Amino acid sequence: MLIKLLKGFIFFFCLQLASLAAAEYYVKPHAYFDSVKGSWVYGKKIRIKNQKIVSIDDAGLKTVIPVVDLRSSYLLPGLIDAHAHLFFTQTKKDSSFENALEREARLGSDVRTARAKDFLKAYLTEGFTSVFDLGNSGQFLDVKLRDEIHDDPDYPLLLASGPGISNGKGQFASGAAPGVAGQEYTLINDGQTDWNNILKPYLNHHVDILKIYFDNDPSSGGLSSDDAKRILQTPGVKNFKKITAHAIAKSSMEKLIESSLTNVEHASMFTADKRLKNIFVTVTGIDRASLKEFDYFKEPFYQYELQIAKQLSKNGNKILFGPDFYFHSDAPGFSRAKKIKQTIDFFKEAGFSNKEILSAMTYNPALSVKMNKLIGVIRPGAFANLIAVKKDPLLDIDSLKTIECIINKGRNFCPTGIR
Repeated sequence: MLIKLLKGFIFFFCLQLASLAAAEYYVKPHAYFDSVKGSWVYGKKIRIKNQKIVSIDDAGLKTVIPVVDLRSSYLLPGLIDAHAHLFFTQTKKDSSFENALEREARLGSDVRTARAKDFLKAYLTEGFTSVFDLGNSGQFLDVKLRDEIHDDPDYPLLLASGPGISNGKGQFASGAAPGVAGQEYTLINDGQTDWNNILKPYLNHHVDILKIYFDNDPSSGGLSSDDAKRILQTPGVKNFKKITAHAIAKSSMEKLIESSLTNVEHASMFTADKRLKNIFVTVTGIDRASLKEFDYFKEPFYQYELQIAKQLSKNGNKILFGPDFYFHSDAPGFSRAKKIKQTIDFFKEAGFSNKEILSAMTYNPALSVKMNKLIGVIRPGAFANLIAVKKDPLLDIDSLKTIECIINKGRNFCPTGIR
């Protein structure tokens, strides 16, 4: 009996040692990507403890701390999707976006949440360690999910926005059933001024990103620049990591400029304008092949989107990767996350350099939410959310489409393991 107890104690002790070893280790890559400078750093190893990077040391430093050997790989910060719709899907069976929106709004919250969790797990396998959910998520379903998975390394870091703020019926069709639109948006009356009351639930839910609609495309309506100014003057808005505007049309571009907001989603029909300089623009373009697959491709509009995206980059705007990809299929092997990764092809076709694409997928989104010391970077104090690829993505951006290794929230998912 004593021997059995002793063996049990030794086994438990070994498990504890293994747990401690897994909580602190080094990652030794061929090189790691400095996303601030946009260049590779060689001859270093990254020390990880619990969920954070604690130091970057010389590769030759002798240590008893275990090492993940990635000397044949390039190490990058985990990728960021800055414009996701985890709780919304559109399929080929839907006759239109508005039809899909009304159908989705009628789904139960448990169904939508379970599906969103599956999407998030798929995101992680594709190297996305941070995802910004931008609405169409019912009444704060994204906030509940964010809080549920916060420390779970099987899921990316999730930033939540709650329901978008708009007027009319939001993006629903004019004939949508009464009350349905209010399940997906916070709808205000024109001229309504009690922004303290409107924003109270967002602040109480600790929403990360506040999203307002300057246009309700494909429906009519949208908030005014005065509405946005009043929002910015409301006590507590500094608690949001960012306030961003859904804006597509040129008329909405004028609202954006007048409002003094510094973040915008889409901007697909904007024109080159020096007044937009330094605004964070989430480019939501989808690649040609995916649009054709879901019968949404129109060559003239696609070419226009390509031109606008490149003009905005040349104008000095900080570009964020956030393809507005909510299409879904139940066909075997379909992966929304993989399709989202494929939208890199849109940026390539628009003429973005590989360095610009990497910035759009790492540092720029982090900077837009004032988290550039925690995500989108490899530095002491940052979250240990890292990916490894075999080829240099500065030379071949398509190397991002095959992720060799993922470290998320400090947990090592690398096949090489800890040595």
